[in-house]
Amino acid sequence: MLVLTGTLVYTYVSIETQLSNIARELEHLSERITKLEAKHEAEIEEIEKWYKQSLELNPLKWGRKNK
Repeated sequence: MLVLTGTLVYTYVSIETQLSNIARELEHLSERITKLEAKHEAEIEEIEKWYKQSLELNPLKWGRKNK
């Protein structure tokens, strides 16, 4: 009976430790994803600005009026 109780307590503690580790890792990954999304948005904005500027520099469009 004592061995069974000890085994159950050890299993419970082991599972709780694993769950807390998983929760901590999930939190870390969520923060990393948020940072990467912000970096991606900044890069997309920079690329869009570059394309907009390069379209304005197109000499074939200088004589046309924008619709």
